[in-house]
Amino acid sequence: MAQNNPTWHGPFSLENDVVNRELDLYLKQKNVKDPLIGAYVYGEKDLNQKISPVYIGRSDSDLRQEIKSRHTTDRKFKSCTHFWYCVLDSEEEAYAVESKYYHMGYKLNDKHPKKPDNNDTVKCPVPGCEYHE
Repeated sequence: MAQNNPTWHGPFSLENDVVNRELDLYLKQKNVKDPLIGAYVYGEKDLNQKISPVYIGRSDSDLRQEIKSRHTTDRKFKSCTHFWYCVLDSEEEAYAVESKYYHMGYKLNDKHPKKPDNNDTVKCPVPGCEYHE
């Protein structure tokens, strides 16, 4: 699962039963077990009902729980109706994907992603970023 071109799944409705269904299907198809490491995107519908990405996040330990809990615990995600996700091999890879998409300017991301816990050596993959050095 290469970080330069992750396989995104979605968009799906941002409801707990849909999150569970889609991730259960992924686990069954890939014959892997929870918890998963990965990145996710929240989207919202515009006036024309087009779904646009507005937030990029990641989970270093439990992708399912992160997707389900983040939008219910922070009011800024109130308008989010859909999600995409990608499963990745490591915390470092998830950080790289989140950082790359953060630099695309998602409107609900207000600060650069934090590095994975206990890993000060990982760098942002975007040249020119202060975290790339």
